[in-house]
Amino acid sequence: MTTMTHHPAAWWQTAPNPPCASWCTISHNVDEFSEGGTLLCRRTIAFSTTYTVEVQQCTGTTEADDAYEVDRPSVWQCTDADEMSEADAHEFGMALVRAGDLIRRSAR
Repeated sequence: MTTMTHHPAAWWQTAPNPPCASWCTISHNVDEFSEGGTLLCRRTIAFSTTYTVEVQQCTGTTEADDAYEVDRPSVWQCTDADEMSEADAHEFGMALVRAGDLIRRSAR
């Protein structure tokens, strides 16, 4: 005979998506938070064949797993420095500045 123990679902499995960052450009799935306990807000600042710059902010659960916890926005970047021209490097730098500006404005 097998005995099964019922574990109640985590609170976030039935919770609606938390509020999205005002600068986010992602169309979130209505069940995104309840499927994994996280919601990733993202805005692409610049994209080319040699670099990508985004601002991202993740909302998850607290360590006690009892409430929403919103991380600070951060810059995510990816480069292919071997293929980057001087003009690309300049545009990449400017995109990083724009990402920083967006984060500063959102902190007000």
